[in-house]
Amino acid sequence: MILTIFLLVISWLRQLKLWVERSKKDKADDYINTAIKLMDKGIGKLEDRQKQLDNIFKNAAQALIAERISQESFRTFNEAYKTTREAIEREKEISYQEIEQKQREISAEYIKAVVTLLQDKTISKDLLQKELDQILEQVASDLIGENISQESYRTFVEAYKTTRDVIERK
Repeated sequence: MILTIFLLVISWLRQLKLWVERSKKDKADDYINTAIKLMDKGIGKLEDRQKQLDNIFKNAAQALIAERISQESFRTFNEAYKTTREAIEREKEISYQEIEQKQREISAEYIKAVVTLLQDKTISKDLLQKELDQILEQVASDLIGENISQESYRTFVEAYKTTRDVIERK
């Protein structure tokens, strides 16, 4: 009878250990699933998703320290974390490239408008200068509104100065 009770206790302890390990694995799986979901572009802003990912990492690290997840589970989570972080970084880079391209296009349109003004022989010198200054004001406004970059603004200013010099020589 003592042997039976002893075997039952051992069996119960083994089941308790398995239950604790499964609980740790489930907690780690929650961290992994949450991190992977942050790769979805429809969830929100890039910066917000990055902050959420960093918070998940912090929580997972604290869970590891408190031994609520195993080291193996944390390593698995860490791979999901790295993959998600890289995906967010790629998305951020693509977004920056698209913004820069749009800013260059806007700047090119302004430069094209300046060149078109310069080629118009029917407009008086004063009217040319006035329209040129209006374009400069629009460009400055777009710079403040972050619709064009500082580099694009500097490029436009060079075109503006050249055009103004040509107008003054007329």
